[in-house]
Amino acid sequence: MRLKNILIITAFLFIPVTFASAQLPGIDLAVLNISPQTPGPNQTVTATLSSSATDINRADISWSVNGVTVSSGKGLKTFKFQVGSLGTQTTLEVMLVSSEGTPWTQSLTFNPAGVTLLAEAQSYTPPFYRGKAYFSYQGRANITAVPYFIDQNGKQIPPEQLVFKWKEGTQNMTDESGLGKNILNYRGSIPIRAKTISVEVTSLDQRYVANASMDITPVQPKTALYEDNPEYGILYNKALANQLNLNASEITVTAVPYFFNASTPDDSNLKYDWNLNGNPVSNGRSSIVLHNPGGGGGQAILSLQLSNTIDYFQFADASLNIAFGQAARNLFGL
Repeated sequence: MRLKNILIITAFLFIPVTFASAQLPGIDLAVLNISPQTPGPNQTVTATLSSSATDINRADISWSVNGVTVSSGKGLKTFKFQVGSLGTQTTLEVMLVSSEGTPWTQSLTFNPAGVTLLAEAQSYTPPFYRGKAYFSYQGRANITAVPYFIDQNGKQIPPEQLVFKWKEGTQNMTDESGLGKNILNYRGSIPIRAKTISVEVTSLDQRYVANASMDITPVQPKTALYEDNPEYGILYNKALANQLNLNASEITVTAVPYFFNASTPDDSNLKYDWNLNGNPVSNGRSSIVLHNPGGGGGQAILSLQLSNTIDYFQFADASLNIAFGQAARNLFGL
């Protein structure tokens, strides 16, 4: 009699433990992870199942795309598929039956969209310059988000109907974000280092989502010296480098800034400090006139430090070795 009582009590205590382990509140049987989370058009997506409530390697798992079963079997916890093109809809469904017999299912719908970031540095480059303007220290740039959002009717969703959320690194740019704000007026900060600019674009109904990011790496501004010819103007096709043989009676040397925050070489924020053989030459302008005094020959070193009086990290140096005629007077005829 005593033995029967013990057996009954043991069974009574054991049964509720098994039931509770499958019914713990707040714990889902499985977790579905997607990478990337917001896939673009025609992009391959990896779906992965994980679970802390059951041994997922023993579970029966079935994967379906747009209602068609593509893969099924035990322990198939990873599945790859491709979303459709712009304007299409792709539905992923996963069904799981644990080894304990507990069913679980989840579905996700993807409406692919895309966005491209275009950056245009707002820095000075001279006429006929064939390269692009670079983003310099403390530079400025216009970054434009170009969205590709096509609804199910095949119509383009304009930027005015999309919400743009901008970030610098992990920092939200709240003032620059909002409805229709697809252009970011960005200015480099201190300390000087590369920054990642990202944007998340969503439709008003949040059905369409796209993300993009780009790295902004600042460069040091530069300056180059050119001859300002009285007949042809500034000879941008050939910079004065290393050594200049001053055979003419005089020559005008012009300094041209590259990638400074300036609208023209004579911008009021730019400061030109000329030196001859280490001695300051009072000028302050972007051009300087060199005279050949004739007579005895000689050499001189012309140097320039160009700086931005507002954005202090923008500065550049240039120098030129000058060989001139037969004179011992000052090269500038002073």
